[in-house]
Amino acid sequence: MLRNGRRVWIAWTNKTVFDAAGNLVEVLSIGTDITERRRAAEALRESEQRFRQVVEGSPIAIAIFSSRGELEYVNPRFEDTFGYTLQDIPRLEDWLVHACPDPSHRESLRSQLQAAFGADTGETAAREGIEVQITCRDASLRTIQIFGTVMGDRVLAMFNDLTEHMRAEAEKEQLQMQLVQAQKMESIGRLAGGVAHDFNSLLSVILGHAELALMGKPHDRPPFN
Repeated sequence: MLRNGRRVWIAWTNKTVFDAAGNLVEVLSIGTDITERRRAAEALRESEQRFRQVVEGSPIAIAIFSSRGELEYVNPRFEDTFGYTLQDIPRLEDWLVHACPDPSHRESLRSQLQAAFGADTGETAAREGIEVQITCRDASLRTIQIFGTVMGDRVLAMFNDLTEHMRAEAEKEQLQMQLVQAQKMESIGRLAGGVAHDFNSLLSVILGHAELALMGKPHDRPPFN
């Protein structure tokens, strides 16, 4: 601590000085102020810790892979979504083989990923999303939107699972169709009921006139003579 109360970090380097006979003459201690270096290192550690907390607690699957296609990190949500750990898929190509069993589908996704994330820009750049159907380890199919950020020679890729949303939308559309069909049937029922009511009214008038006509005829004569 300095006289003004400011705390500093000092790195000490000791240097010993000997005379010609090999006797110790003096020891020199050189102090270097490394306070800013320590603060920068501490800030970096805190930033990395916050980043890890955010990524590991993210509701979206996240993976980090190098420009050479080596998977360096997958978060817990990635493992929950696809069923694979980092040990299962050490390279992006390993994941593609499992995610897209069909060769043509795999090649299509590989080309899209290459176009979106393959260019080495040397700077941080966000890329547009790719929507694709993925096969998980349990053989289930999921609709995934892949998007991410290029960070120098690494890519931070995020996998947004749209499966439940799309299923809910499909169910909503199905219910809407059923509602429209029910409304059509209700309209047809009302129309049929109206026609039947009008027909009954007309039939009642006809029967009434027929009865009146019959009442005016002699009983010993045929009704229509």
